[in-house]
Amino acid sequence: MRYVMVAVAASVLLVGTGGAAAADAEIPDWVRIVAEFWSQGLISDDQYASTLSYLIEQNIIVVGIEANKMPEPTLGLTPDAVSGTITRVIDGNTVEIDNVRIRLPLLDVEDSGNGTMPHAALAREVCPVGTAAHYDVDDGQSEDKYGRTIAMVWCDGVSLDRTLADSGLGWVNIYYCERSEFSHLWRECMCHVGG
Repeated sequence: MRYVMVAVAASVLLVGTGGAAAADAEIPDWVRIVAEFWSQGLISDDQYASTLSYLIEQNIIVVGIEANKMPEPTLGLTPDAVSGTITRVIDGNTVEIDNVRIRLPLLDVEDSGNGTMPHAALAREVCPVGTAAHYDVDDGQSEDKYGRTIAMVWCDGVSLDRTLADSGLGWVNIYYCERSEFSHLWRECMCHVGG
């Protein structure tokens, strides 16, 4: 398994990305960071494989095969999103926007609160301090027991929720599926609630 992931990673570096503008395409910084974490043993093979799967599904890496997976709904900006600026990144699923502490609605991370973990580094890459951000409060669970606002977050239009999940550094906790307004956006919740 590890050999296959190394081969795929090497092929990305050698042949670049797919599409008509392959020569001009750039690999996002967060992809490089995740690859570096994997090469240093900071994330598991499964977490790295999840990231590679995402890149293949999004046609960022083209390997000549089509994935037969149920498509994920996008987590695009919503009409209820509040604008602000990232003022602090606590970890992968907790950030501050205009000093409002926000916890992502459905995602858990390993060793929550630890700002040195790979999920925290990824969040700092996607949502650096000073970045324009938006959040949409979860109407099904607007605040947690620690007083944090529960909301989906976008930084410069990029979904922190989806990036964290797709990187393999965060996962949907099905405990929240029946509470969250955003459950319908996650395949894990649709399977759990519907099953």
